[in-house]
Amino acid sequence: MTDNWELKISDDLELATARFIRILQQAADLATPKRPPPKPATGIHSTIKRLVAFKRKTKATWQRKHTPTYIRLYNQASRTLKTALYKMRNDTLTTYVSQLNPSDHSLWNPIKKRTKPTPHKPPIGNNSTPPSPWAKLMRKRQTYSLVTSQRSSHRMTTLPIAKLKPKSYISTRLV
Repeated sequence: MTDNWELKISDDLELATARFIRILQQAADLATPKRPPPKPATGIHSTIKRLVAFKRKTKATWQRKHTPTYIRLYNQASRTLKTALYKMRNDTLTTYVSQLNPSDHSLWNPIKKRTKPTPHKPPIGNNSTPPSPWAKLMRKRQTYSLVTSQRSSHRMTTLPIAKLKPKSYISTRLV
């Protein structure tokens, strides 16, 4: 490309603008990294998807018709889906275990993750500013449980329904 662009007439200006735009597009194309091709969203095999769709279809048909033929078809589809899922999970686990190697820590890292104790994360309680609704609810639950435990006997518990009438209670038998 030449650097001396003559802009004496309007056609030269049009050509120079088109060349400049083409140069910018090429530079942007070269500077932009290439994306890898998109991978499928789920790792579920197409046969499993087909079996799930067939099972749903047979269940819908059975729920409409309620004949023994359709319940047999639904049960058969459900069993084949279960066996296919079992086989897929078993194959996945087999390949995972066969790829474990003690030399590259792929054997020990999963064991370490599973045996490490998880730290307790307490819910937001009374110490937060302002106190959360959960803590208020728990306070209400604690006071309510104290009141009901003082009122309850061994077999019978009385629970207040509402404050519409002064002494409206319902008694429920505990089994």
